[in-house]
Amino acid sequence: MLKPIGAVCAAFAMSLSLPAVAQTTAPAAPAANATTSATATTAATTPVAGGTLIAVAKADPELSTFVKLATAANLDETLAGQGPLTVLAPSNAAFAKLPAAQLADLEKRENVAQLQQVLMYHIIPGAAPSSAFKGTKGDVPSATPAKLMVDGTGDTVTVNGAAVTRADVTASNGAIHVIDAVLMPPAASAAATPTAPTPAPSTN
Repeated sequence: MLKPIGAVCAAFAMSLSLPAVAQTTAPAAPAANATTSATATTAATTPVAGGTLIAVAKADPELSTFVKLATAANLDETLAGQGPLTVLAPSNAAFAKLPAAQLADLEKRENVAQLQQVLMYHIIPGAAPSSAFKGTKGDVPSATPAKLMVDGTGDTVTVNGAAVTRADVTASNGAIHVIDAVLMPPAASAAATPTAPTPAPSTN
């Protein structure tokens, strides 16, 4: 049941919250869909030297859509703040699987709060290396009220059915696991009102 990771993440999540929806000129951007079936590929472990989570993501061509959405959702400060955080970043190909109508709806500026909820569902508060998931299966807290189901009992680690295709891309304040599908939080979680952002304290 991922007890060690779950316990650390649950405590850390108490101090991590959503950014306030700022009235800025930043455009809202595409977001997420329901979970997708995992592929049977083995995730590569890809360490990257230096930089915060947002900086590492910006330097990765495969994550340009995720970066665009995170910026539109005002999550730059969260991803550049104190960690550790573990980000489940959908690849550009994962975002390309979403229906155009859904993306267009979430791109609307009035839906920034919904976009925030979707992207924060892709964040695990705390350090969650892929090695901690191997041979285990269970719930892990996300940065929203909803939990994630992680399954490491097969050849490929999956999160809500989405496969981790690239694991442990390291940053100064956490790590990124690239996934092959966009995760959608349950309706009850998506409807929750986000609270003001406060970077969580380091557990180091």
